[in-house]
Formats: sequence, structure tokens, C-alpha cells
Amino acid sequence: MFVLPLGLGESWVRTLVDDPQAQKGMTEFLKLSDAIWLVAAAIVVIWSQFHLEGWKKTVRASLLIGIGSAVIEWIGAKTGVPFGPYIYTDNMGWQIGGVLPFTIPLAWIIIITGGRYLVEAIRPGLSPRMFALAVGAVALLTDLNLEIVAWKIRAYWIWYPFEQGPVPAMPPWQNYAAWFVLGICFTRLQPMVPSLPRSAAFWRPIVVLGVINLLFIAANIVRWIRLAG
Repeated sequence: MFVLPLGLGESWVRTLVDDPQAQKGMTEFLKLSDAIWLVAAAIVVIWSQFHLEGWKKTVRASLLIGIGSAVIEWIGAKTGVPFGPYIYTDNMGWQIGGVLPFTIPLAWIIIITGGRYLVEAIRPGLSPRMFALAVGAVALLTDLNLEIVAWKIRAYWIWYPFEQGPVPAMPPWQNYAAWFVLGICFTRLQPMVPSLPRSAAFWRPIVVLGVINLLFIAANIVRWIRLAG
């Protein structure tokens, strides 16, 4: 839990440990920890949806978001469309085909499912169109929160990898537009969230999404403090 907000990584390991083999082992462990907490979070979200909506809707939603996001992200990493020019590193776990970390589709499942339940909790009874727009806004806000940390601290992905000259300080604008539009599309392609009991299973995906955002907020605060210092 402390790895992400404190930005613990290879440089931190080098200052702490002198032995090269120990450095390599600790660095690999820190990389693995990022993948582990994402997998655990996705399991909690999917299991909660299963208890609330049944296995058919859960499998359909997980496959739709998982496969859909994997295809789009693969194309994005290869061509720069629709997000902009970027490549993934291996800091989020094993890469599918050496291109896409297997955890990226899991992250989309967490964000879209958690966002659907969050919107239902805040504004129940929205029309399908407004519901999808609200979930798209949740996805956009989450991306705004995580981008700089994921890029400049954790190096999950690298923006402008082939840029000649100074690299822009921020991701391209179309990245944020793509997150918003994809959040809407993934939501519209699913049934509306039914009237669900406000049980622990209902709140767990919301809590998972909230904790992830809080971790990235903490990491951003630590980064600002370091830059100010």
C-alpha cells in the first residue's frame, strides 16, 4: 500500500541496498506488488458484481470491458490512436505479446464497474444517457488523478516515447477525451444498474475505486512536496 504513494522504486532500492543481486530482487518485488494489488482489487469488484447481478451479467460485463479495453489499448500502444503516443513498460506486470500489461484490462473493469455503482449510489434513477455520461466523467476524473503518477513516478507507461526534443509536461489532450468517450461506451453497452440492495457487496466496488484514487492523490501530494522542497 505504501509503494505507490511514496513512489518506492529502483532509485529508492539503490540508495537502500548495495548488493546488485539484492537490488534486482527488491526491484522485481516492487514491480510485482503493483500487479498484485490490481489483481486483488479486480477480484473484489468482479466477485461483488457476481453477488449482486448474477454470473451472466458479470461475465458479460467483464468480457466486454476486459476484451474491449485490451484491443483498444493494444491499438493505442502500437499506433497512438486514440490516446496519443505512448508505450507500456513492464512495471504493471507481465505484458501480453510484449505490448500490453495484463493488468490494464483489469484496471478498466475496476473503474467502469466501480463508476457504475458510484453513480447509482449518488444519483439513482438517471436516464441511460445521463448515467453513461456520469460514468464517463468518473473515468475521466480517475485518469486525471492517476496520469502524472503513473507516468513520471511509477513509469507504468511512457508518453511521447519517440519525441525528438523537449517532451511535453502533460499527456496529450486526446487521452482524456478517449477516457471519457470509452467510459461512456463501455457503460452504454451494458444494461443499466438495476435497483440493488445497499449491501456490503454494493459498496465494495465503490470503496475499491475510492481507495485507488486516494492512493494516487497521496502520491500526487508527495510529488508536489518533493518538487517544492
